[in-house]
Amino acid sequence: MFLDLILFKMKKFKSPQFLNLITSLLIFVLSFALMHSEAMSVECKTSSNNTSSCDVTTAKTQAIGKFTGSSALTVNFQADVTASANIVINVDATKASNIFTNTATITNTQTSNGKALYINKGGKINVLQNSGTFLATGTGTGNTGIHIYNGTLNTLQNSGTIRATNGWGLRLQGATSTVGAIQNSTSIYGLLNSGTITSIENSANILSSSTVNTGAITNQYKITLIKNKATGNITGYDAYNYYGIYNDNGTITTIENYGTISTNASSPDIYNRNGTIGTLINSQGGSDALIYKGSAPTNYEIVISDSTNYGKLKGLGVVIDTMNFSINEDSDLSFGGNDYTEYDSTTTLNPAVGTAYFINSDQAITVVVDSSSTVTGPNHNLFIDDAD
Repeated sequence: MFLDLILFKMKKFKSPQFLNLITSLLIFVLSFALMHSEAMSVECKTSSNNTSSCDVTTAKTQAIGKFTGSSALTVNFQADVTASANIVINVDATKASNIFTNTATITNTQTSNGKALYINKGGKINVLQNSGTFLATGTGTGNTGIHIYNGTLNTLQNSGTIRATNGWGLRLQGATSTVGAIQNSTSIYGLLNSGTITSIENSANILSSSTVNTGAITNQYKITLIKNKATGNITGYDAYNYYGIYNDNGTITTIENYGTISTNASSPDIYNRNGTIGTLINSQGGSDALIYKGSAPTNYEIVISDSTNYGKLKGLGVVIDTMNFSINEDSDLSFGGNDYTEYDSTTTLNPAVGTAYFINSDQAITVVVDSSSTVTGPNHNLFIDDAD
């Protein structure tokens, strides 16, 4: 009706100035309507599939309709969803750029085989940002907070909670299940991988919630990097034969442990059962040595902070094979951090008693001592910079 009226006026008044005015007004109105239609939130459906971007802004007591199709999706969960179903949120949408954000609590209350978020075969999420909770509360078996079955999740940014009361917080099932980066700054309760994970970076807690979790991290296929930062804790279930990291016939290229990996005192912190670990970098020590069992890593690098804080590795039971030992480049070998005086090739080296010295030159330095020379004086620390 509005457009008919405008067209009628345009036919009646044919002056160029009037036509330009009406055209500009029409463009403005259409642009305003388009802009606000995009900004308006579309509520995600529960009774049918979701094939376009939507939000959950009001609490739901039934599962959300499947996210499917090939269109790019941006989905925000801003209100709680609680349901008893096999799957509360089901994703098989195939667009690689899909973005899902959760600030609410997504709960599956089904007794067994309940999944709060499920990425189905071929489904893809580019970035999943979670500052809320994905939770499966069932007391039976097969429950997961987030379950990936031969699907793809490029980046998981978790500052919330991912948990199953009697299951796995995060599970990758199937050889084609793929996760790029897991960045955890709060809590993941049990991680089981039988797919491929590029990196796990933990600055908070990855821990077991039940006896289902043989390891806080259990790997049965491929993980390129597990990096446990200084504030990170990877904690196994507090009982015999449960582990912080359990590599069960899998491959882990590198484990960097600057925090704490722990479990029950009678069990190893890391159990490499018939698997392969390429490089283990470890700074955990002091009164809490890292306890290891199974096939030895190919390379072990100790991180030394000072004369009392450095990585300690303790074997439990049988540790199989030999390993290459080295000192990691992040180590501090100054043991005391004494001040030093810097000298270059044009200065006579004459350090004061009790002062360390530092030789710094971009030229080759040759020290020649003939048979008649005697070197005397107090002990000094020698710092070697950029040595090969």
